[in-house]
Amino acid sequence: MDTATQLFIEQGYAATSVDQIASVAGAGKQTIYRRYASKEELFGAVILELVRSVLENPLKMRANAADPLQALRDFSRSLLDLAFVKPETMSLYRILVSEALRFPDLVALVTKSVLQPIDDMLIHLLEAARKKGQVRADVPIEDQCHILGGMCTGWVFQQTLFGNRSLSNETERDAFFESIWTVFVKGAVDGVARQ
Repeated sequence: MDTATQLFIEQGYAATSVDQIASVAGAGKQTIYRRYASKEELFGAVILELVRSVLENPLKMRANAADPLQALRDFSRSLLDLAFVKPETMSLYRILVSEALRFPDLVALVTKSVLQPIDDMLIHLLEAARKKGQVRADVPIEDQCHILGGMCTGWVFQQTLFGNRSLSNETERDAFFESIWTVFVKGAVDGVARQ
């Protein structure tokens, strides 16, 4: 996995072969294919492994939270860290963006294994918060999910892709997230009383 990550980052997706990965790792090509049916699947696993390190604990700990709004806040805060925890994450994201049109199956795989579970958790927490009357119900839940997810990752990912070092420390990220949460709560929560 480490070798595949390194080679994908150094050479790009298209220029990296399973033969190269096996050779550098000192493994047989068949060993890789026993675990991953294709290069696309291996690339998806590399991305999932990097994302999992950020999201695994929030996914486990927050899924059945007693306070869904707090759990939603905590999970959303963890999304902001996706761009910062490991530098490899953004390098691989950059590759995925650049190769998206040439390799749509790769995008579909990453969407299914990484992005969809994030959306599923956001929707789960939003639904739980709705049941408790913590989040307004007059806005489609998928829209709320995409708005909140976009607020947490959109600008940050854009800046990181362009090489800007915005929000380079925890204090800056905490302050930025407070602004995100304030704006989200104003729109999603304050409207509950007006419904």
